[in-house]
Amino acid sequence: MRGWLWGSWLVLHGSTGCFVALDAPPSKSDASADVQDGSPDVRDADASDAPRDVIEASLNSGCDGGGVSLAQSTYTSTRTDLSNSVVTPPLPLSAGDYVLVGVNYDGAPDGGCGRVQMITDSLSDTYARLIAPDTHGAALTLETWGARAIASGPSNQATVVFAQACTSKNVKVVEYSGVGPSSSFTTASGHGGGDGGRAPSLTLTTIAPGLAFAHTADSRKATGAGAGWSEILYDLWDTLAEDRDVGSAGKVNVTYEAESDDVWVIQAVGLGCR
Repeated sequence: MRGWLWGSWLVLHGSTGCFVALDAPPSKSDASADVQDGSPDVRDADASDAPRDVIEASLNSGCDGGGVSLAQSTYTSTRTDLSNSVVTPPLPLSAGDYVLVGVNYDGAPDGGCGRVQMITDSLSDTYARLIAPDTHGAALTLETWGARAIASGPSNQATVVFAQACTSKNVKVVEYSGVGPSSSFTTASGHGGGDGGRAPSLTLTTIAPGLAFAHTADSRKATGAGAGWSEILYDLWDTLAEDRDVGSAGKVNVTYEAESDDVWVIQAVGLGCR
């Protein structure tokens, strides 16, 4: 598995109160593991095992004061476990940073999760749904939430509450610093794929310089970030998160690489800088 464990956090809401804390990243090849919480599985453009420096700031050419930068990220994935699972960060959450939560799950009302009802955390941050659920075949359902951190904290637990206890859920958490007001945000969502379907892509129209973030849901496998994008996280469901600099307001092509018969969903958020 490419990458390492570094700060972020989350809890998935289930039917019991069993908590699992990991001190090292799980092996992607460990098929026996029911729940995996861990580091971003980061791959560079030539798919080598050398991770990029995920703490390094993105240089947004149209921003003053350093722009929007990636602070930390993590994920948790399960297809079998109804219990809660938790990742506790070695890095603190910083007041004023912005937290994005991408949730991929089985949204079926009968036997699935239903819908995400709310996200809360132990620092009393307020999470709002940024992009509505988008369901597409075997890629299941994808939605995006976000919150402005109102207080710094060395440890935090964010709880994703579904309509009912369920097994198939995959959650990504990404924290950015230097993010401007929510009035500078834009969003986009799209889906497609399958035999003869179009390759993953959609258009995000930004209204301010800063950074664009995107995450995916895939029936088969995402294989790499799109042209001009940097992969920041790759999880055990073979889906990814990526970001790129946005130097000025305008249209951004949101794309990534996937297997040819992949059924996919992409959601993207444009984050303006301060």
